[in-house]
Parts: sequence; C-alpha cells; structure tokens
Amino acid sequence: MRRLLIGALLTTLAGWGLLAAAISVGGVLGGVVAAYTGYCRPMSYGRDVCIVDMGRGISLDSGHLAVFGDWLPDLSAVAYTSLWDGHMNALVRTLDGEVLSVSGSDNFTTLPRWSPDGTQVAYLEVSGIRTIEIAAREGDNRRTYDTGGREMGGAPVWSPNGTRLAYFTTLLDNNTQIWLLDTATGDSITGGSTRNGDLTWSPDGTRYAHPDGRGRVLTIRQSSDGQPLHEVELGGRGRLAYWLAWSPTDAHIAYVHQEGRSIARREYLELYHLETGTTRRLTQGEYIMYAPPVWSADGRYLVQPAYNASRLSEQWLLLVDAQTGVVRRQPVVGLTQFVGVVVP
Repeated sequence: MRRLLIGALLTTLAGWGLLAAAISVGGVLGGVVAAYTGYCRPMSYGRDVCIVDMGRGISLDSGHLAVFGDWLPDLSAVAYTSLWDGHMNALVRTLDGEVLSVSGSDNFTTLPRWSPDGTQVAYLEVSGIRTIEIAAREGDNRRTYDTGGREMGGAPVWSPNGTRLAYFTTLLDNNTQIWLLDTATGDSITGGSTRNGDLTWSPDGTRYAHPDGRGRVLTIRQSSDGQPLHEVELGGRGRLAYWLAWSPTDAHIAYVHQEGRSIARREYLELYHLETGTTRRLTQGEYIMYAPPVWSADGRYLVQPAYNASRLSEQWLLLVDAQTGVVRRQPVVGLTQFVGVVVP
C-alpha cells in the first residue's frame, strides 16, 4: 500500500510553538486519498478524524477537537490529541469508531506517535512532572520515563528499529535539546540540539541528522552515543535549512531551504547527497512549504505540502521526482489546519 503520513505545524497549543512530524510513504503516488485530523468539512472547527478522497470525501466526526494525528500505515487506526473529558488526552480511534484513551490519565497528554511495528504509542505527559510514556494502543503495559521535569519541545520520534526514541526539551531561541531514550533500559543520553524538534533517522536507525539551532549546519550523529560523525553547512547568513527527511535508500537527506524572512522569503526543496556531499535544488521558489517533505518507499519520489507563494489560499501536495526534478501538483481543498495526511 502506498502511503504518506505528514505531521504539521500548529502554531500554538497551551502556549507552545510546536512542529509535530511523523513520516511514512511508499510507492509511486498517483490519485491521492488523504487521511488526517483537522478540518475536512465546512464549519467542523477541527473536530474531525477523517478519511477523504480529494474528489468526494468521507468524514468521521470525532465529536471533540482532534489534532496532531498519526495514522497506522494500513489506515486501521489513528493516534491523536483530543479535548476529552475536560482535558487534552492522547487517544486512539479505530475506523469502526472505537475510541481508546491510551494514557488513562487526568493529566495533559499529547503528541502520540506509533511505534514502527504499530503495537505501541509514545506520547508526552506535560501537565504534571513531564514524562515520556509508552503504552499499548489499549493503554495497557504503560511505561513511564523520567525527563527530569524539563519543558518538552516537540513530538517524540521513534528510530526505525524501535529501540530508541528521540525526544526534545526546550532551550532558548527556538532551540531544543535532543535526548535519546533506550526503550529497553529506560536510559537517556543527550545528542546535540536542534531547531524545534527537527530530527530524522537513517533507515537502519544507527544514525540521525538534525540542523543546528540557527538552521545553518546539518549534523549527522551516531545513535549509540550521540557523537557527531559529519557536519556540513547548508544555510548561512539570511538562509535556513530545516525539516529534514532521510531517504529510505540511505542516499539523500531532503530538506527545506529558506532565503530571506517574512513575506519576502523564498523557499526551496533541496537534496543533500550523502556520498558526494553535494546539494541539488528541486523547486525554484514558487512555493511556501508548511510541513516536512516525505519519501516514497523506493526513494524515488518526495511529497511536499506547500502553498502557492504568490497566492497562499492555494494549497497543494507536490509530488516531486527526486531523479528528474519533475513536479506534479495535487490540489488540497479545505485543509486550513493541515495536521496529518496519508496517501495509500
């Protein structure tokens, strides 16, 4: 099954500025079917958990605010954050309508993310002592990992082999400290700092990459001890590199390159070639990106959510051939809060 799961940018939630991202895509993308949490019907006010054909549309109303959705690849269930019983809670909803509280907690729990095998959900508990929680989808076998009470700074990111979980604590100036949690022992080590929880894993989970706090230098580190293996300058004065996505073939790291600031900025989708150290531009500044790029399973295609830079009311999924640079555009209608999308 061809699939795409894109987390999104939500500017505020309980005073945070967060980027929640969870990524999986496979196959050559043709007709687009989207599954997401957010707005899929007029006047729904972000209450929907939806599966939508771009031409028709099927809506499953969750009955409560649904944000930060993370879908299983087979579309059988979605983990998301919802306003439930008077507080924000990490929930799982199956397509037959069953709603499960993963956390079973009265505390503020958010940003749930499926493990690579789909049997567990990691999420943040942020209203009490601030911990990382991992539980089965029904909420059983819950494990709690202490973060020292630090303020959280983004969604946790599973390694592809499920042995480590990257999580982030806030620093100054949009920086976040990277922590690598060993899910077997519960031990955590630090592994650099990054902008707003921006991190991507290598396909085998032995390495990870992140931009520095200024969005200028890409660092590749080994996951066993968090030590740097390689650094390359991708940004510079007035230029930022962020939203990294490691290709499944281990050949490239895709990223968004921004030049300039505010409404005068230009944004580009670019590739860093891991073997040669060279970069290549895939788009020419006609788009404003609003979520990380994602790869097809064969490493041939990238999917990039974007606005028309000259007309922000137009939203697209860009289907980019990473070899030829050919771009196809799939219009996306009515997604004013683009929290998650799946393309089977």
